[in-house]
Amino acid sequence: MSTTMSRSVRVDVRQEGGVWIAEASKLPVAAFGGTADEAGARVRQALSVFMTIAAKRGELKRVVTQSGTQETGTTQSSSTFFVPVPGEG
Repeated sequence: MSTTMSRSVRVDVRQEGGVWIAEASKLPVAAFGGTADEAGARVRQALSVFMTIAAKRGELKRVVTQSGTQETGTTQSSSTFFVPVPGEG
């Protein structure tokens, strides 16, 4: 049986030209959209895929440790997203 946890990931959202960019501050994950909300939704999806691939490669623990992500339960700010993470361990 697979478990899923959530971790908070700080994401910086900015506008460049007519495009909104959402970039994880300590992970190599970014996305863009026509609005800040669209960029945020896309970066959440990209972070979920990134974490899933890291888990399948057996690198999730290292990625989580190096990125400094926090377990759910912390205060959520407008630039912090909660991302589902496949069973850690």
